[in-house]
Amino acid sequence: MIKNLLLGIFLLSSSGALFAQEAVDYRTIKNQEQSIDISPYSAEYSKLKSPKNNLAKDAGAETIFIGTSGNIYTIILQGNNQVDYNPDLNAVSFIHRKDDTGILNGVMQYDYSTDGGATWEVNQGPLSPGFEDGTVTDVGNGLRYPNAVLWAPEGSTNADDAYIVGHGPALSEGITAWGNIFEVSSKLDGTNVSENYANYAPTFMDETVDFHPYGTTNVNGKIWSLSTQLNPTEDAANDTISYQSFYLTRGTFNEETSAFDYEVMETFTPDFVRLLDATDNTESNFVQNYSMAWSPDGMTGYIYIIGSEISELDYVSVPKPIVWKSTDGGETWLKRVEFDFQTLPSMQDNLADANGGEVVRPYFTDTDCVVDNEGDLHLFSHVLSGFTNDPDSLAFISTGLETQFFYHVRTTGDTEWDADIITDVINSDAAEDFSLGTQPLRFKPQATRTPDGSKVFFSYHKAFGNEILTSADIFARGYDIATDIYAAEKNLTEDTDYEEFTFYQTMSPVCIDGGECFQYELPIVFIEPGSDDLDACQHIYLYGAGFDDINFDPSSVEDLQSKSAIKVYPNPSAGQFTVNLPKNETGVIQVTDLTGKEILSISTRQETFTIDLSDQPSGSYIIKFTSVNSVITESVIVR
Repeated sequence: MIKNLLLGIFLLSSSGALFAQEAVDYRTIKNQEQSIDISPYSAEYSKLKSPKNNLAKDAGAETIFIGTSGNIYTIILQGNNQVDYNPDLNAVSFIHRKDDTGILNGVMQYDYSTDGGATWEVNQGPLSPGFEDGTVTDVGNGLRYPNAVLWAPEGSTNADDAYIVGHGPALSEGITAWGNIFEVSSKLDGTNVSENYANYAPTFMDETVDFHPYGTTNVNGKIWSLSTQLNPTEDAANDTISYQSFYLTRGTFNEETSAFDYEVMETFTPDFVRLLDATDNTESNFVQNYSMAWSPDGMTGYIYIIGSEISELDYVSVPKPIVWKSTDGGETWLKRVEFDFQTLPSMQDNLADANGGEVVRPYFTDTDCVVDNEGDLHLFSHVLSGFTNDPDSLAFISTGLETQFFYHVRTTGDTEWDADIITDVINSDAAEDFSLGTQPLRFKPQATRTPDGSKVFFSYHKAFGNEILTSADIFARGYDIATDIYAAEKNLTEDTDYEEFTFYQTMSPVCIDGGECFQYELPIVFIEPGSDDLDACQHIYLYGAGFDDINFDPSSVEDLQSKSAIKVYPNPSAGQFTVNLPKNETGVIQVTDLTGKEILSISTRQETFTIDLSDQPSGSYIIKFTSVNSVITESVIVR
């Protein structure tokens, strides 16, 4: 039996019910938990082009303390671009809230490195001095959830010319609702500070509604950001609709003021499916997240919203990508033709069928994006199985391990898409256990590309053989656009001081090409939290984590696959599993359940043997093979 539950709207900062313009369609959220039988899924990932585990041990990455924040409410959201790498400057920046443990904290600070992340200046600023000293009076309890980019004048390679430019939501004066966007900037040395609080959206029912900016990025010398109306009023019966409209803003540097002037370039208003919560009669549009990305030449851009839109495809019971594209540097945007993602083979072969066997419903949740050198969009998404075809169960999912994966989903031409599984999800079925204080821990799928867009990389949290994500590492894979080859999965935090102890990782949209430790280094920041969500947290930069060209060499990938992978079949099974081990390797096979409890442990030099788990309860188990040369982990399911 697979338990199903309502998946909450991803914006952890927002609360209350929200609703929209004239009713188009209603879907009732059922409030009671339900459970169903799920037909067996296929565990064979036919689209994977490389082994699931990279066995070549790299020198351990270095973990560097950078800035600090008063609590985790600076880094937890999916859509923020908080880390930025500027290849012209070889500089990395990170924006965060100040280390102020007061309940009303929310001053913006920043950290930066001008040598590719090797050394850092930390807790710089403030970027919001007027808010800190009280001279800005129209902002309430603080600034939250920042984005930031590194900007320098065209042609400059000198970090002394660089600015850090930040965006994020700010609370309204006197209340705790969102009401403004903060627009802050300064040179890296702390001069030329600019601080502004804006609201470009129209008022609704005499209430100010906020943009919640995501995907802030530097393209062709302009600062772009995608924002949405999010704010609920204090009267739940008269709340504005969340995500009613999305706004694309562009900032241009003003040499006279040494600041950025912003304007709304485009407004997007999807025809969303609306949810009605029968418990309090409130309504909302159903949106998971949103962001934007651009090609290396800055001409091709994409806007995506993960949400449920009224459709002609009979495919409204789950959220999926809604996409717009520009090919003229953001001057004009066209909506991409709707696509039925359930038709993709990797979805059909691996996701559980809705309604116990009728049709697959890919349910997109946390997502990040990049655009390659050919102008194609790459989404990196945590995808689950939709619970049912019935639109009444729009917000229901199947939560079992066998019903969720990390997918690489990408455009192929003007109308088509393709998708590969990057990896499975190893963690507990008990999603409600993933929390730090009151906030759920997240897998945080992140995407980056090389400066020339020839390769893309994906990073994510995952835990092997452990019940909850509090023992997670940061893993990554890479993809070569020209060869269609995937680099094998790497555990980036293995053998570091934070092995099995990483939280809320976030990665720059552009990675380092030509790093000191690897050809391609991934600029990643994660946190060491306190005991709960309101304790101060330490931000940590992961220096020297990445890949080399050899990781994308076809012969290398084939050699790794033939020599190091283990095969376990059939999977799922009633308990009898045949295991094929790498040739000429002696090691130990260990089987554990998802709590880490050991079921059996045997030494073997056989290449093929059988494991019998038929006396164990139905569920997921971890088979781990440890030898002198490698540690390989595989998940299996006992039916």
